[in-house]
Amino acid sequence: MNIATSIYTDEELLNALYSENRKVFYEYTIANTLGKTLGKIPIEDGRVSFDSSNDVMRTFSGTTRKSALFGLENTDFYLKPWMCLEYKNDIVRWPLGKFLINPSEEYSNRLSEVQIEGYDLGKIALDDKSDSRTYAATGSIFTSLAAQIALGIYSQVDVVASEKTSQNPLEWEIGTEKLTIINDMLKAITYNPFYFNSYGIGQMNEYIEPSDRHIDRIYQDNKTSIIIDNIQVETNKFEVPNKFVRYVENPDAEYLISSYTNTDANSPYSTVNRGRTIVDSDAVENIASQADLDSYVRKVAAERMQATETLSFSTLNMPGHEYRDCLAISVGAYGIEGKYIETAWEMNLEKGGTMTHRCQKVVML
Repeated sequence: MNIATSIYTDEELLNALYSENRKVFYEYTIANTLGKTLGKIPIEDGRVSFDSSNDVMRTFSGTTRKSALFGLENTDFYLKPWMCLEYKNDIVRWPLGKFLINPSEEYSNRLSEVQIEGYDLGKIALDDKSDSRTYAATGSIFTSLAAQIALGIYSQVDVVASEKTSQNPLEWEIGTEKLTIINDMLKAITYNPFYFNSYGIGQMNEYIEPSDRHIDRIYQDNKTSIIIDNIQVETNKFEVPNKFVRYVENPDAEYLISSYTNTDANSPYSTVNRGRTIVDSDAVENIASQADLDSYVRKVAAERMQATETLSFSTLNMPGHEYRDCLAISVGAYGIEGKYIETAWEMNLEKGGTMTHRCQKVVML
């Protein structure tokens, strides 16, 4: 989560954003579907939301004057919100997403206001469905196939390549969303789902266990804290599983099964401390190999146990937040100290605007 520019370092920009005298404002640029920038438009009540559990993770809402839409009427176009900081007689800008938007036909005749709803570019692959059966032969390299589908839709996708292949042939029916096909392939090799960063560039990268993640950003209640005193901690410990089983049943291939049991004496959820076994068992499809199924089970275990302690808090708006960032959070007044994965966030794009963060505490496996 580096917010440095070619001129200013991450540290000095963070210090400026932590300052009580920071001067932040927001701009919005609009472009047509060919990528031609048409200019800036004024928007009120702008809001950007990100939820890593959704297929289309980043959304936008706001209002503008009908006259500001450049006569495009109801054709699709792209909107880019920017968070701007006045710093050293300069303006530093950070993108907050690239959204496919279509203005509402309902607006006030008196004020000529138009409601805008926007979706990140994952919406395009969700709406685009296969017109023939999609087939992945045994030995297919999943990242290559997924990238091939994505690059048939988008001009730019960042891919962390893997040589992992399918041990069994896979097939998708006519009419399957291309986003579903891409995500099925990525899931098969324990990759993160396909998502888009704040620049609107598609991302395909490998899942890393939370305990192995480096810290992307620190939030703490020190003298430069931007945390707002509205912290909520939710816990759900009673029915937390301590054994996880996943299996793949394919009549044309080898039966695969994998399990993980929490026997850690330091974990309150373990079989050792609870004196009983609580099993989470389910069938899965499209897993590439036994090793990938083993990795997937650990991913499920980590996410289920993390969800037992969920932290919600608010700060002043901050740029640089992306997909499931790893945060170090320290708030002494609430006894909060630890490493968290941010699963969702939302920004109100207004003067003095605040950002809500929803996080899950990292557990050791």
